[in-house]
Amino acid sequence: MYAGFTTDNADRRIACMKMAAWFLLRRLLTAVNLVYLRHQTIWIQLTLNMWLSLIDVCFKLHLSRYKSKLVGFIMQFNDLMVLTCTYFPYLFTDLIPSPEDKYFIGWFYDGTVGTMISANLFVMMKTAFHSIIKKIREMIMDYRYRKKKSAYEAMREKQEQI
Repeated sequence: MYAGFTTDNADRRIACMKMAAWFLLRRLLTAVNLVYLRHQTIWIQLTLNMWLSLIDVCFKLHLSRYKSKLVGFIMQFNDLMVLTCTYFPYLFTDLIPSPEDKYFIGWFYDGTVGTMISANLFVMMKTAFHSIIKKIREMIMDYRYRKKKSAYEAMREKQEQI
């Protein structure tokens, strides 16, 4: 669920347990929001969803310590982008009456989601290519080592024959 956390001391293990408990509690509160509040005004559901996202971001920024700085950064970036995206549904209600303004806001929303997707794809490609390049370097080093070893053994056999 929260792979990549450092759990090498008691504080980090407690933080991971808190994060797991928050994960389950948030899912429960979201289900309550969707099922039991479905006949209420949309403002209550949107506000509860935005507060849940804000608390989620606060929890993760305060408790999370990842092993990799890149993973920690991208997780925090994703959480902040999701928090930003929770504000947009307000703008598609009757708060803004103009359809042209809603259309413009929709493009900004698409740009926000596109930025988040692009950043995640960039990180995925970077890490994938980094591991591929590392594997190729290992193969080259192994080939050079075997070549030197066989040349050394051939030279040693030649010296033994003399």
